[in-house]
Amino acid sequence: MKLNFTKSTIKYNYCIEASNIAGLGAIEVVSSILKSLSNNIDFNKNKIYLRLPEISFWINFKDNLNPNWKIIFIKRSSNKYLRLITRCFSILSTPLSLPKCENLLILGDFPLRVSCNQLLLLHNPHLVDKSSVNSFFKFHRFVFNLNHKFVDKCIVQTDIMKSKLVYMYPHFSNMTTSILMPVNELYLNQSNRFNNNSEKTVFFYPASFYKHKNHKIIDTLLNEIYRKDINLVFNLTITETEYNSLNTINEFNHYINFLGSINQSQVIIEYQNCDALFFPSIDETYGLPLIEAMNMGKLILCADMPYARFLCENEAVYFNPNNAESLYMGIENIRQMLKDNYKPDWSIALSKLPSTWDEYTSNFLSCIK
Repeated sequence: MKLNFTKSTIKYNYCIEASNIAGLGAIEVVSSILKSLSNNIDFNKNKIYLRLPEISFWINFKDNLNPNWKIIFIKRSSNKYLRLITRCFSILSTPLSLPKCENLLILGDFPLRVSCNQLLLLHNPHLVDKSSVNSFFKFHRFVFNLNHKFVDKCIVQTDIMKSKLVYMYPHFSNMTTSILMPVNELYLNQSNRFNNNSEKTVFFYPASFYKHKNHKIIDTLLNEIYRKDINLVFNLTITETEYNSLNTINEFNHYINFLGSINQSQVIIEYQNCDALFFPSIDETYGLPLIEAMNMGKLILCADMPYARFLCENEAVYFNPNNAESLYMGIENIRQMLKDNYKPDWSIALSKLPSTWDEYTSNFLSCIK
């Protein structure tokens, strides 16, 4: 059933659906978009309705938003299986609970069965990857396949993502726009540690615990390559319990600092104090930490994947994300660069990006017209 919002029943000019935004990278992107929209004078002449997940970040973040917006918090279970069930129910029931609106902005990947002008921001790479056998991602693709025909406009982050989407859904060709994203201004002009004078080479990896984030390669590296004491540490934004679910051998855990979920201020501190960004992710729609690290002037050790090559050009150190020996060689290359006091030049890579989030949201809103 497709719900038709007629003019006589319109209550809001814009409804914004973001009730599934809880991952580290997604929060970074969507919070920047919402803050920019909240400061947009023309946009705020409209009546705005926003749905967010009921988690501490968004509850604290709401004070950054326009007080005239109607904000609703949706409960989110900590159990991933229960969350999958409730997410399914939410997608099915949202069209009934959503107020009438002229424009629906979906910032969380799943279209809804409503007939208003529907703009989708797509930043889930698994929706266009049929090779993944993960049950959660199969569910994601199933739901997307059910509702994708209700999308009027779609925004992705790169032409790479657009080509994958159009390959699976050819009718998206004329309705999809790729808009590159900038970095949050908080990452600009930060102090850094360039000299490798510490006892250990410190790698920072800001990513939630998903299979495609490839934390497993760290375990493989430590268990199969490094069999002796080494001057190396990985700072990870996951818990030790999550990491141990990889069936790791705990004797190597002293090479890892388990930071758990951290806020933006803590992320900046980790960037400041690390020697290099480590980014082994196998699949990304963009790879925002790469942009953050470039703006911080950091060395980058990352998976040799199309998204990373597109963003980082030739300045990053690349490795095969499925080969721990390749990672080992990448680490040694980073160490040599640190010894040589090498400072990366990210100017060419960064020149492709919008200068501010306001520029991005201006392009974003132009797609609605």
